Amino acid sequence: MRVRHSKEYFSLDDRLLGHNFTPKVITSMFIKEMLQMIPSEKARFIVKRLYLNGYTEKEVANELQISQQAVSKWKKKAFKSIREKVNMY
Repeated sequence: MRVRHSKEYFSLDDRLLGHNFTPKVITSMFIKEMLQMIPSEKARFIVKRLYLNGYTEKEVANELQISQQAVSKWKKKAFKSIREKVNMY
């Protein structure tokens, strides 16, 4: 039996954010901007579920009725598109 992977969350360092509201708003805006760089609606949905909602790849796969491997591939495509767009700037 495979070990269930922990849920995937963005890990934001509390020392960086502190208890100030402004950095959290900026972080939220940054995340939304990054998500908009993903051209595929399906890939964007998968990344949101994994990193913002804390679902596992298996949970997202079950929800979309696709394989876990397909979820992983969509995630990789999403991050590849983000990297390409960020490198353009």
